[in-house]
Amino acid sequence: MTEGKKMSKCYHKLKLYVDSRMDEEHFFKSIFILALLQHNNRNIKKIIKNNFIKYCKKILNETDIYKIYKETKESLFKDGVINEDGELVLCAPYENFDNLTDYEIYDLIEFCEEKIEQYLKERSIVAA
Repeated sequence: MTEGKKMSKCYHKLKLYVDSRMDEEHFFKSIFILALLQHNNRNIKKIIKNNFIKYCKKILNETDIYKIYKETKESLFKDGVINEDGELVLCAPYENFDNLTDYEIYDLIEFCEEKIEQYLKERSIVAA
């Protein structure tokens, strides 16, 4: 974070949600959120599934990808993180994804990637 730069409440809520824990379920949620951030909050099923394949190919077989994608989307909806259309909505009242600055989006993308990589690294150490 740049010193003196005030970040939006939406930014803080998304970052806190991603950082709240990192078990397998939250790992999948972070992949979904990352794809939405990378693609301007558009729920493009193929892109999100490709993100799952990219990050999960060592821990999932491809036949499970669609199932995990669907379960993750449902779980994020129940948590109030995305709406019925699969768009991010976990923001403060009177804020939405469009209130995020380019810097905030970039920082959230970087943060999600770090959390995902950290989870994969820890999992490979445990599995070794």
